Parts: sequence; structure tokens; C-alpha cells
Amino acid sequence: MEEKLISILERCGKPVILQGSLGPEEGYPDFFFSFWNAGSADHGHYDNDYFGTEYEFDVNCYGTDPQEVERMMKKVVHDLKEEGFIIPGKGYSVPSDEYTHVGKGIHATIVQYEGKDE
Repeated sequence: MEEKLISILERCGKPVILQGSLGPEEGYPDFFFSFWNAGSADHGHYDNDYFGTEYEFDVNCYGTDPQEVERMMKKVVHDLKEEGFIIPGKGYSVPSDEYTHVGKGIHATIVQYEGKDE
């Protein structure tokens, strides 16, 4: 599911970075997305077995232009929903380590249903 998430984020033509993976000497790009897999719990149980995995991601958007951050996040929310992700709410502010950048984040969840033999 991580590959699916990255693919959707990359449609915007901006860098996609694993949250926390920028080195201390690396500067922030003018605009980028970051993500973090916040969990991948079993989904639903029947006959003492689970029948899917619920993947939870934190998706953040950082940029030097607050209006672009808002526009791009709206686009990403739309695209993620089109691909089956559940996005609860309109997002929230996230801190930035750089005073030049603002951040906005969302939670994105998707369930992958699996057969017992997978």
C-alpha cells in the first residue's frame, strides 16, 4: 500500500519523502510531500482469523507558499479518495523545522482485503 500512496502523491509532480528522512545538512525543497506509515492492523475477524489489513498513513505537505500548500493538499485528498483511501476531515496544521515553510497534514486509511491463503 505504501507504493500506491507514493504513486498517488507523485502525480502532483513534487518530491515525496519518507517523514524524517532528510539529513541534517539537507535543505527543504520549496515544496514536498512526506508520509509515514502509522499502522497496519488486522481488519475484521471471522472464524478466528482476520480478513484484511487496515493501513494508516500520515501525509504531510510542506511549502513556502501557504496557498499552494492548501491547493495541493485539496488535490491530494481528492486523488486519494478516488483511489479508495478514507480521509477523515479537512486536515490540520503540522510544524515545520524550517521557518520558511508551512505544513498541512491529513490521516489517510485504506483497507486491503485478503483471502485466508494470501
